[in-house]
Order: sequence, then structure tokens, then C-alpha cells
Amino acid sequence: MFRCEANVNMPGDCSAACPLTNATFRQCWAACDGDALCAGFVHNRYSQCFPKREPSTHGAESAAHGTISCVKTSRAERLHAAIRGFSRGGGAAAPLPPRRCATAAGGERLPVVVLNLNGSARRLAKVARELEREGVHRWTRHAAVPARAVDLRRLAREGVVDRAHPPAKGNVAVALSHMQVWARLAAGAYGARVDAALVLEDDATLKPGFRRLVRQLLEATCDLDWDVLMLTWYRHLTQPHCVHALPGRPEVVLLRCSSGLITGTNAYLITRRGAQRAREVLRPLRRTSKDLQLGIHSEKLNWFGATTPAAGHDWSARSERVYGLSTQ
Repeated sequence: MFRCEANVNMPGDCSAACPLTNATFRQCWAACDGDALCAGFVHNRYSQCFPKREPSTHGAESAAHGTISCVKTSRAERLHAAIRGFSRGGGAAAPLPPRRCATAAGGERLPVVVLNLNGSARRLAKVARELEREGVHRWTRHAAVPARAVDLRRLAREGVVDRAHPPAKGNVAVALSHMQVWARLAAGAYGARVDAALVLEDDATLKPGFRRLVRQLLEATCDLDWDVLMLTWYRHLTQPHCVHALPGRPEVVLLRCSSGLITGTNAYLITRRGAQRAREVLRPLRRTSKDLQLGIHSEKLNWFGATTPAAGHDWSARSERVYGLSTQ
């Protein structure tokens, strides 16, 4: 194994690199697509890995931008370990056939994190029953930040909140709660080899067959270089031109929009790299109707949504809905 060199900082070790020079993004995609051993590629203009099945959003590029490398990564085995562990509740499972994947997702297991305010025992008990019903016995509660603990002036001095356009305290509290989980994931707090986590707010509802649906979703996307994968999202608030179908991928759609997205945040998967990226684009927090402000940065994240929801939202729960997590 060796580090890929393509005039960019490539994450992970690569077992093969096929340098091309003076080629367009489309030419690199074609070269990778025609190579059975190439699962993904990197272009030095964009400084990131792209899967073999690249969405059409980059298809218009025509200028040459220098060195390109087609690469294949070594994360497939770890991803399938996570899929097996989640589908069987962490027990033994029959081996899956090998599959080449160029993805940031994978790891020893898939941690499940539930955001819940101290004092909201009834809501926690409800989501705990949902998880138990679906056979998810291992999960972690993360104490959400209460609105009364938010000091907007201090956060503005630290660059966390926009001084001129600060959001309401409740919205900041919810954003900080998610950001804390992302920071722990990025730092390896859930395990040094854990590369993705499943995040639930305590008003999430789980669809029957939740574990199976998540497993199928992970399998279907293991060679997509995703950052965020929504298990449910607000379709009625999402403009049609922001939803991009992927050929041969009926399980997911690409969510990308220059005008921003409102997806909700009560059930999603996020990779370790995605957690780091999300933390970077979210600061400073501004007054906005976009969920966690990630929506206005959807073009900076590899953001996908499940076509068949694995989760939903309990609309009977009293909550601050701008960011999706209860602040009461």
C-alpha cells in the first residue's frame, strides 16, 4: 500500500494509481469507468475522491487542469464489517462477497447516537422502545445542549455565532448538540476505526425493518463517496431541481442545490470526514431557515437521501422545528 500522489492531500492509502495528465474531469471519469480495478478517482482541481459512478453535476467541465489519478481504496472490508454488525446486532454473520468501494463510510461497527435533553426522560424512553423493537440494542445517549445554557455573546467572540445575524438560542443549542456529536466522531471517540455514525434525535420514529433498511442502504452506497446520508428528509420542502436521480441507484438520490435545502435532521448517517466538513461549513451560525445551515452549503458536501425512508418524525412532540431537535 502507498499514499496516492496527485498534487492533493488524498485521504487513505491506495493500492493503485493511474496518473493522467492534461485531462478534463469527464476524461478522468471515463478512464476510471473503463478500468474494472478503478473504484474511484481524484482530480487535483477539486481535491477529493469521486466514485466511479459520478453524478452528472460535473459533466460540463471542459478545461484541462493537470494531473489526475484513478485510485482504488482499501475501505470495503471495513464497511462490510459495519454492515454485518449492524444487520445482526453485532453478532456473527455470513461473509459478504468482496466488493470494491471508494467511500468514506466503513469501520468496525456503526455507532447509534441519540440526542436527548436532560430532563426529557419520556422522549428518551419512547425512542429507546423504538430501537429495542427494531433490534438495535447498542446505542449511546448524547446530552443535548439546553437553550438556557447558550451564551450568544461568548459564542460570537469565539466565531461560532455570527455577531450581526445571530440565530435564536434554541436553534443554536440544537446546532451545538449536533456539532458535538460530529466532533466526537471526527476525533475517533466512538472508536479509532469507526468511520461513520447513525444520529437520531429523540423525536425520531423508526420504520418497521429499520435495521434491514439501513443495511440495504449501506450496501447500495458503499462505493459512493458520501458525507451525509439522510434516512428521512422533507420531500415536501425540497425543490425538484435540488433532487438528482443517480442512474442504476434507485435506493438514493443526490441532494444538491445552490439555493439551499431544508431536509430535517432527525435521522441521518454521517461519515467521519463528513463530520469534519460539516463542522467547518457550519461556522459561524447565522439566522436562517435552513436546517443546521448545512442546507445552504449542500454543494460543499456529498449529500444523499434515501428514496425509501428508514425513519420518520413524531410530529406530536413539542419541539423547536427550525433545526429539528426539541429545546423544551
